[in-house]
Amino acid sequence: MKRLRITSITDRLVLYYVILGISSLAIIGYLSFYISKNALLERTFDQLTSVRVVKKDQIESWFAERMNEMKFLKTVMDSKTGCDAIISGSTGVVDKFLATNKHYQNAYILDADNKLKSITSEGKVLDSIYSLQIIEKIREKSGNISEFTFIDLKIDRPTIFLFSAISGKPGRYLIFEMNFKDINRIMLDNNPENGLGNSGESYLVGDDLLMRSDSRFVENALYRIEVDTKGVQRVKEGLSGTDIFPDYRGIVVLSSYSSLNVSGLNWILLAEIDNNEVELPIIKIRNTIIFFTIIVSIFVFIFVYILSKRISNPIINLTRAVKSFGETGDTEKLEIDSNDEIRLLTDSFGEMTSQLKQKEKELEQERMLTVTSVIDAQEEERERLARELHDSLGQRFIALKLMLENIEPGNPENNMELVKKVQDAIDSSVNEIRQISNNLMPAALKQFGLVTAIKNICTDLNQFSNIKAVFEQNGKYKNENKKITIYVYRIVQEAINNIVKHSGADKVNIYLENKENSLILVIEDNGRGFDNTRPGRTSGNGLYNIKERARLINAALDIDSNIDKGTKITLRLSSGVIENG
Repeated sequence: MKRLRITSITDRLVLYYVILGISSLAIIGYLSFYISKNALLERTFDQLTSVRVVKKDQIESWFAERMNEMKFLKTVMDSKTGCDAIISGSTGVVDKFLATNKHYQNAYILDADNKLKSITSEGKVLDSIYSLQIIEKIREKSGNISEFTFIDLKIDRPTIFLFSAISGKPGRYLIFEMNFKDINRIMLDNNPENGLGNSGESYLVGDDLLMRSDSRFVENALYRIEVDTKGVQRVKEGLSGTDIFPDYRGIVVLSSYSSLNVSGLNWILLAEIDNNEVELPIIKIRNTIIFFTIIVSIFVFIFVYILSKRISNPIINLTRAVKSFGETGDTEKLEIDSNDEIRLLTDSFGEMTSQLKQKEKELEQERMLTVTSVIDAQEEERERLARELHDSLGQRFIALKLMLENIEPGNPENNMELVKKVQDAIDSSVNEIRQISNNLMPAALKQFGLVTAIKNICTDLNQFSNIKAVFEQNGKYKNENKKITIYVYRIVQEAINNIVKHSGADKVNIYLENKENSLILVIEDNGRGFDNTRPGRTSGNGLYNIKERARLINAALDIDSNIDKGTKITLRLSSGVIENG
């Protein structure tokens, strides 16, 4: 048989507590990290949204100011004189405005004949591919703002045009070419204190997905870098909000995005910061949690180890005591300084060992009593046999000897009489021997069975004593098991001997019932009885011999006796015992 590997209680307690402790710390640490991370991400998104809102207000305000300036200049040109004067270059209103306002690069007049004249060059007509494209853009627009990009080998500048129709002059427009530097100045304000950190930026994206402001990280990004990110796509779908996704560089960023509310421009504004920079505090928090988790786990392990030793040591000592008791039958007294289940278990073990020792003493006494009873019974039987041989057969043989000595050779008549007496004496001795043999093993039991043997006991009891014996039988006894037959007979014989010697009864009833499933024997007398409730109370060896014989044939025995109320002995054998005994 394979021997099982034993795991100590200390190891299991340490393992269970450490798993529980570390699991609890891990769960608490994870929740703390998760909550901190979400809080930090939420705060970062709030900062980005704040930056986006501020930038959006600044850009929209910048365009609103330029529109107000256009309205002011338009009032100057709404008269024929003012318009002609501006075209001829005789007035300095626009020149002074452009000289003092750095938001514009050039100013133009577009007349009804599709001639583009520069105000700053005293009405010089501009005739070039660049001019034709400007005229085409202006004619296509119905509002006041248009963006236009012209790029060739000589001119490489994206331009935003602000224009307004001149009242009373059909087909004529006042046009201002604005400077992108102001927009970049607003969008590239990347002070770390503004919420964009060291890796954040805000930028604009046009309807063609090209950048409308310079990038903090890529040179010459204006109208060159394509931005087709999740944020841009969501704004084109009419949404605004925050999310985490790769930017135009492929770097994962936290982004806040929305559209720009400027008439004529379908621009998108985004404020973003690298995810790695945002996660730096989170990583520090994670590392701090891991560090404290390890420290606390070490303390938990030490505490649990000490606690498990305190719990397991009494159990280990108790185990050793049990093993010692099993090997030597003796154990030292265990001292427990706790008031818990282990204390109860130790006390119970102490009581158990005391009870086992007491039972062992009782079993030893019972064994000695059994041996004594067997020896006493043997001695009694030998004494009885010796007495019968001495008192009966001995006297008869002495008489035979005397008779034979009296034979006289010369007296035939006298010798014949003596021979007759010797023959009678021998016959009597043979009968005496048969009687002794019958007491040792009744011939009736061997030849005729249990029922006849019990009847002979009752007959002898009625004939040679003052006790009236009544035998009653129900069913036919068919058991052929020799051991059971002899033991049942000896129980009856022992019970009758006890009744004759000790009970003082004048009546005894013997009842034998043999059913299909059991055998029942009842022996009841009307004698003085005894107190059956007193422990260890016996009437000599008789009752003990009865109990032992009943036990040896696996029979149930019940002895019911009370003072002055007689004794009733009931023996029950099951069918399995009868068949297999």
